[in-house]
Amino acid sequence: MSKIVSTKISIPRLETSVMLRPHLMAQYELGLHRQLTLVSAPAGYGKTTSTILWLRSLEERRVHGDVAAFPKAKAWYSLDPEDNDIITFSTRLIAAIEEAMPGCALPLPTMMSMHPIEVEQYAHALTAACLEWPQRVIVVIDDYHVIDEPAIHELVCHLVRYASPQLHFVITARHDPPLNLTRLRAANQVAEIRTTHLLLTHDESRTFLQLRLDEKPQGELFTQLFARTEGWIAGLQLAAAAIHVHGGQDAFARQLRHGESRYVLDYLFDEVLNHETPIIQEFLVKTALLDRFNVELAAHITGIATPECRKTLDELRRQDLFVVGLDDENVWVRYHRQFQAMLVNRAQSIYAEEVILRVRGDAAAWLIEHDWIDEALTEYIVSKEWDKAAELIILDCHRLQKRELWNQLWRRIAQLPDAVTARRPELLLAQAWIMQVNDRTTAIPPLLERVESLMTASVDDSNADSLWGEVYALRGSWIFPDRSPQERAESMQRALHRLPAAQYAWIRGFVFIQMAYLLVGQGEAEIARDRLLREIDAHGFESGSYLTRLQHARAVIAYLDGSLTELADVGERFLELAERNAMTAAIGWARYGLGWVYWQRCQTLQAWETLAPIFDHSHDHHLTVLHLALSILVPAASELGQTETISPFLSLVRKLALSRDSLTTSGEIASLYAYAALYSGEVRAATTWVDEFAQTYQRMAPAQRRGPGLTEQILIMGKISLASGSADRCSDAIEPLRSYIQGAELRGAKQHIIQGAVLVACCYWRIGHKSNALAWMKRAVEVGVPRGLRRVFFEQGADVAAILYAITQSDQGAAVAAAQLLAEYQAWSSGRPAPTQVADGEVYGSLTEREEEILGLMAEQLSNKEIARRLDISPFTVRNHTSNIFSKLNVTTRRQAVAQAQTLGLLPNKPLLDRR
Repeated sequence: MSKIVSTKISIPRLETSVMLRPHLMAQYELGLHRQLTLVSAPAGYGKTTSTILWLRSLEERRVHGDVAAFPKAKAWYSLDPEDNDIITFSTRLIAAIEEAMPGCALPLPTMMSMHPIEVEQYAHALTAACLEWPQRVIVVIDDYHVIDEPAIHELVCHLVRYASPQLHFVITARHDPPLNLTRLRAANQVAEIRTTHLLLTHDESRTFLQLRLDEKPQGELFTQLFARTEGWIAGLQLAAAAIHVHGGQDAFARQLRHGESRYVLDYLFDEVLNHETPIIQEFLVKTALLDRFNVELAAHITGIATPECRKTLDELRRQDLFVVGLDDENVWVRYHRQFQAMLVNRAQSIYAEEVILRVRGDAAAWLIEHDWIDEALTEYIVSKEWDKAAELIILDCHRLQKRELWNQLWRRIAQLPDAVTARRPELLLAQAWIMQVNDRTTAIPPLLERVESLMTASVDDSNADSLWGEVYALRGSWIFPDRSPQERAESMQRALHRLPAAQYAWIRGFVFIQMAYLLVGQGEAEIARDRLLREIDAHGFESGSYLTRLQHARAVIAYLDGSLTELADVGERFLELAERNAMTAAIGWARYGLGWVYWQRCQTLQAWETLAPIFDHSHDHHLTVLHLALSILVPAASELGQTETISPFLSLVRKLALSRDSLTTSGEIASLYAYAALYSGEVRAATTWVDEFAQTYQRMAPAQRRGPGLTEQILIMGKISLASGSADRCSDAIEPLRSYIQGAELRGAKQHIIQGAVLVACCYWRIGHKSNALAWMKRAVEVGVPRGLRRVFFEQGADVAAILYAITQSDQGAAVAAAQLLAEYQAWSSGRPAPTQVADGEVYGSLTEREEEILGLMAEQLSNKEIARRLDISPFTVRNHTSNIFSKLNVTTRRQAVAQAQTLGLLPNKPLLDRR
C-alpha cells in the first residue's frame, strides 16, 4: 500500500495539546452500546478531534485494566472526494479494518465492477465475515459528507443496520447522511453528537485559548472572542493564530475592537493570512491545492528551498494553523478541511486557472518521479485531465501485471470515464487480462472485438505490434476452445514474436503456460519442456517475474504428467522465485504443486503446512487454487485430527466466490462441503449432494462433461459413492468417471487419468465386475507407480488392496508393481514408517516382529494352539495377531496369507502343503 493512501486509514495525530472534555466523552460512551454514533455538525466544530480524543481515552483506560473500555481494535478511514466511488470506498474500508485487526479474513469488494454484484449481496458477505472476528471493532468513517454515491450509502446503511455487535460505526459529517436514521432512532441504535455537544463552554473556551497562548487570555479580549465565536472551536483556533501573528493579545484586542462586524471566520482568516510573511502566504495557498503533502513536495510546487519549507511548516504547527499530521513520523500532512477550502478559494482569486493546473501538474510529476502513481493519478483526476490520467495508467500497467497487482490496476481504470477507456485499446486489453485472471472469460471476446476494431481503424502504429501480440496471446488460450490446436499454436507463436520479455513478462509467461497445456494435450510434453528450458537459458540472468512464470509453466507440465520428483524440484524453484518477487498469486500455485507432491507421498503434515498458508491471503489467490488446496486439506484435516479447522476455510472460499460473483465455482464449493461432510461423519449430507450432482450431470452436454471444470466434482462424487457403500451409486459413478478420464486423455493429464482409473476400478470391484476392475487398476498401477504416486491408491483402502492382491495372482506384467504398492499400503495403513526398498524391488517391514514369527509358523502348518505353545502366549493372542495379518495382507485364509507373504518376499518361496 502506498504511503499516502495508508495515511487515510491511520488515526490522525493531534498536533497540539488538547483538553479533556468528560461530558463529551460520556456522549461517545453512550454510543458504544449501539450500532452507530453519528457526529454531525458544520465545519470547525471539532468532530474529528473529539473522536480521536475518545479513541485515545479508550486506549488509555484499556492499558490501565478497564475491561469496559474494550474493544481494542479501532479502524479509521478519512474520506476525500476521490473516495466517492463504490470500489475505492469498499476496498479502503476493508483495508482500514484489516489494518486495525491484522489477520482478519474479509471478502474484498474490488471485483464488484468486474463481477456485477448487488451491493446488498456484498454487504451480506461482509456482515457475515464480522461474526467470526475475535474481538469487537470500532470503525470511524471521517468526513462522510463528501459522499453522494447511492451505492456507498446503500452499503453503509446495510452494514450499520445488520452488522453484528462486533462492529460499531462512528460517522462524522457536516450534515446528516441518508442512512435511514429514522429507523435507527426508533430501534434506539444510534447515538447522536451534534453542534450543542461539540460547542465549548465558557470555561472550556478559556482553557482552549490558554493552551494555545501559553498565558491566561485577557478578560476583555476573551469576552469579545467568546461572544463572537460562541464556543466554536475553529473560530477560537483562528483567533489564537491571529493573536500570534499580531504579536500579542494587546495588539490583536485593538484590531478586534475596530474590526468589521462580518462573518467571524472570514474576518479571522483574513487577519491571519494577511499578517503572514509572503513566503508563508504562498506556501499556504499553493500547498492547499494538494490533498496531502510533505516538505519535499511543498518545495517542488512552491519553488521555496526545502529548508525554508521545513521551517515554514514548523512555524505553522507552532501557530496551530490547522495542520493535521497523517503518519507516526509526521512526514505527510494536510490542512483542516474548512481551512483548506478557504485557502483554495483564496488561490482561485489570485491565480489564473492555468497556474492552478500547473501547480497540480507539477505535483503529479513529482509524485510520479517518486513512484506514488495512485496519488499522481488523483491529481490528474481532480483536474479532469483524463488523457494524462489514462496515459499514466497505461505507462504503469505492465509493472502491475508483473507483480500481479490486479485489484490496484482495476481500481485505477475504474476511475476513468467509460468514454475514455473505450477509445484506448491498451486499457481495454488491461481489462481483458483482469477478466481472465478472475474467470470472467465471457466478457473477454467483446473486449477483443473492440480492440481489433480500434486497431484496424488507427493510423498510429507506434505500439500496434505489441497490442496485436496481446490479442494473439488471448486468442491462443483456452478462453477460445472452439479454435483448433493448430490455430491456437499459431496465435501463441505470433504473440511471442511481438511481446518482448522485459516489458511483457507476465503475458509472455501466460503464453508459455498455455503452450504447456496445449502441447501436453497433443502428447508433446517433451517439446514443451525443451522450449521452456531454452527460454529459461535465454533469460537465466533474470530472477524476476518472467522467470517465475516460466517455472510455473514447467510445474504445469510436471503436474499434468504426474511426476512427483520433477514437480518437487520445479516447485521448490517456482516457490522461491514467487516469494522473492512477491507474486502472491504465483505463490498460491507453487504451494499447491508442492502440497500435492507431499500429499501423494503420504506426508500429510508437510502437505498441511504447505497448503494452509494459502488461506492467510485468500483474496489474492485464484479460486481454483483454493478449491484444489481444499480437496487435499479436507482429508488431511481428518487424518491429523483437525476436522474442525476446515469449516472456516470453506466459509472463506464461499464468501470470496460471492464477492467475485463467481457462479461457475458454486458447483466446486458444494462438492467441497459434501467432501467435508463425509469426513465429519455426515454421510447423508454427502450422499445427498452426490444424488443432486448426478441429476445435474445428466443434463449436461457430452463435451461439457469432459471439461476441466468438473474435475474435482467428479472425483469427489466417486469417492463419496464408494464411501457410502451403495452399489447403485458406485454403478452410477462409473460413466461420469470414464467421461472424466476421456477428457483427461485429451488434455494429456496423466495424473487425472490415474485418479479416475483407480476410482473406476474400485467402483467396478464393488458391483462385482472383477475383470473390468483389474483392467483399470493395472492401467493406473503401470502409469502411477513409476511416477511415485501413492496416496491416490492408498486412500481407497481395502478396495485397492483387494484388487492389487488379485493382480499379483493373475497378471505377470503388473504383478511386481502391484506387490510393491500393496506392501507399501499395508505399512502405511498400519501406521508404521514407510517400508525400506532394496535394489531388487522387494519391500520389507509391513508386519511386526511377532506377526512375522506367527506367519512363519503358519507356513509350517501349525495350529493356533501349537503356535501359542511354541511362543509361550495364549491362543487368543495368536488369534488376534492372525486377524491383523489377514487385514494387512488383505487375505481371508492362512493359505492366502502365506502365498502373499512369499510373493512379497516376507517368507521363503516354498510350497504350502495341505495338512494331512
